[in-house]
Amino acid sequence: MRRRPTRRSLPHFAGALLVFLVALAGGLSARPAERAEAHHVCQLSGSRTVLGNRNARMVTRAATVAPRYRVTRYYGCRYRTNRFFRLVDVGEPGLFSDRVEPRRLAGVFAGFAGAYQEPAGEQQLAYVRAVDLRSGRVRVREQALVDAGPSDSYRVSDLELRYTGGLAWIVERRSFAQAPGSPVITYEVHKVDRGGRQRLDAGPDIDPASLTLSGATISWRRGGVTRTAILGSARSG
Repeated sequence: MRRRPTRRSLPHFAGALLVFLVALAGGLSARPAERAEAHHVCQLSGSRTVLGNRNARMVTRAATVAPRYRVTRYYGCRYRTNRFFRLVDVGEPGLFSDRVEPRRLAGVFAGFAGAYQEPAGEQQLAYVRAVDLRSGRVRVREQALVDAGPSDSYRVSDLELRYTGGLAWIVERRSFAQAPGSPVITYEVHKVDRGGRQRLDAGPDIDPASLTLSGATISWRRGGVTRTAILGSARSG
């Protein structure tokens, strides 16, 4: 036979319930505090966040380079170490990178393509980088195109970064060798990982914005047909 609570036992029950509710409220109130504390990690005065994920953040901040060049400086920071690493400066064409795009964060790696003009200002060129934000070490440092001629300009139209540091990109080549006024445009797909650098595809019918990454598989479209390759981890050297 179930025993009904007596009047004497009710205060003990109410007290236990009160302790439980106070403990629950304390646990719930701690979570916003933890989130607020995490929100202040990797904060740089005067900066603006351009990319972020669960591990790291990429920000920009105005800076001055001697003697009086104004630049936009890109930094990467890993939340766990709360340490900023300078990635690249964007400023006056011919002296600095013109722009930094595409940009990617994956795991603790920052990847990006930079565009710049050669000193005479006649060619637009591009490079790619992948930086390990645990140490600031550059794991990929490559020109986007390695066989460009003096009449070629090129830019990176799409880029994908694996969380283990492998990098892949599509580069657009504009060749003015045959007709200075109307360039011949072709596209190439490249990757750099532990196996080295490799050109995966080339042709005028590659979709310049079709590069995607799913797990370790990169894909792109050429002539309406999807092609794939495996993107490994970053080189250890």
